[in-house]
Amino acid sequence: MAPDRHPGGGCVIMDRQESTSRDVLSVSQWFRRLPLRLQFMMAFVAQTLVVVFAVLGLMYSTGEDAMADASKQFRTDLSERIRNEVSTYVGDVEAILALNTHLFDRGQLSLEDPRAAIRVFWKQMTVHPSVSYVSVGTADGQFFGVKRMPDGRLEQRFSAPETGGALQAWTLDDQGSPRRLVGSIPDYDPRIRPWYLTGVQTAHVAWTEILSDFSTPGELAIGPVTPIKRGDEILGVLTADIRLGGLSHYLKSLDLGE
Repeated sequence: MAPDRHPGGGCVIMDRQESTSRDVLSVSQWFRRLPLRLQFMMAFVAQTLVVVFAVLGLMYSTGEDAMADASKQFRTDLSERIRNEVSTYVGDVEAILALNTHLFDRGQLSLEDPRAAIRVFWKQMTVHPSVSYVSVGTADGQFFGVKRMPDGRLEQRFSAPETGGALQAWTLDDQGSPRRLVGSIPDYDPRIRPWYLTGVQTAHVAWTEILSDFSTPGELAIGPVTPIKRGDEILGVLTADIRLGGLSHYLKSLDLGE
């Protein structure tokens, strides 16, 4: 396609090129008429501005990269800090479960003497405030353990033929001995509870799903469970729990911004 032309036949594009050349020539002639000192200063200022703008552009680009790197590092550090804190928090229940498994295996704790086991559980929980429950359910349907209440008090939980199958709640004195009956839930059978079923289906240690506490509706807990065995015979299931509400409160109490 031919370019547009003026009525006189001149090409528009050629006119524009000639105009631009005349403008450049005019500027060049004007610049040469300036005093040499002023020419030098203007050239120096122009070069300086080019360098300044180049440096500013580089700083802006580098600043964006630095901010992105800093943000990524902060998220990584925060995630690692939370992971470490959660590992520390849940580490107590795993340690207690391992210790009690060893005590039952060695015969230092016995399913035939639940009172002695309860005193040991009580001592453990006095020094591990993150642990909310340590308990045992037996293959013949008995249950015993120590539960941490929302206000921090420790109570005994006990179900046996002598309670008529009811799950009794007892306050404990400063020696871990039962002091006063404060509640009773009839017909409690630990063998049908989800944590017990998880325990008998694992060879060693398994974590339960998030469960609602039987005696405290609305309270969610989770923890490791393991079977108590004599040879291949399962005698019961040992548990140690943490409350999710307690974990949430613990994380909120941390200064994660340090």
